[in-house]
Amino acid sequence: MDRDLVFKELAIVLAVESQESRAITPDFLAQSGISRKGWELATKPLLSDRGALIRYKNGFAIASSPKQFQIVQPFDGTPVNVLAPKMALRYCEILSGVDYRAVGVNFRSFLSFSGQEEAARQYILGLLNSNRLSTKPYQASLNLSYAFERNTLNLTIQDAVVTEPDGTAVPGIVFTGNCETRFQPESGQPPIDLLHQALNAWETDFAKYTTLVTEIIRNP
Repeated sequence: MDRDLVFKELAIVLAVESQESRAITPDFLAQSGISRKGWELATKPLLSDRGALIRYKNGFAIASSPKQFQIVQPFDGTPVNVLAPKMALRYCEILSGVDYRAVGVNFRSFLSFSGQEEAARQYILGLLNSNRLSTKPYQASLNLSYAFERNTLNLTIQDAVVTEPDGTAVPGIVFTGNCETRFQPESGQPPIDLLHQALNAWETDFAKYTTLVTEIIRNP
């Protein structure tokens, strides 16, 4: 397929048993070294008993709830520009007493079908061998799960229309990958050690995701 895959986003999600999400403020994030000093807020932070949502002008976003902590950053596919895993590791160092249950390393990329909204849908249906169907769906998505030795990679393929910064609506396919590592008590390893291992191996997860998506694009 003569189209380029554009990487859009990387997110780190920490699942916890419980935490005090109201403590997650811009000042706390900057003073503890989780975010970077000098980052400007894009909007007024949303802070409540149910959690927090903090957005920065550089495209980073940090969200928390009693059961989860998440860092999202723009990602063009260049590992050297990635900060989210390091920020998550710092968060775990500061809040070492939290009971961590799982970590997700998530990727989102986009394959453009400019001016061909129907073509994107038909592409996904082609993966499903939908010629056998008498009635065609108006929207198409496909969920796949892959088991690896260290974790599971869940891949969602969905037709969508993405709005570019200039306001242009571009139809295409969104590939969302979730590399999930759950911490099993019977493993004998402390969850904090497993969490560090998972975050330090994010580039391996990215390689798995990229390989799978590339194979799908090249072999429809």
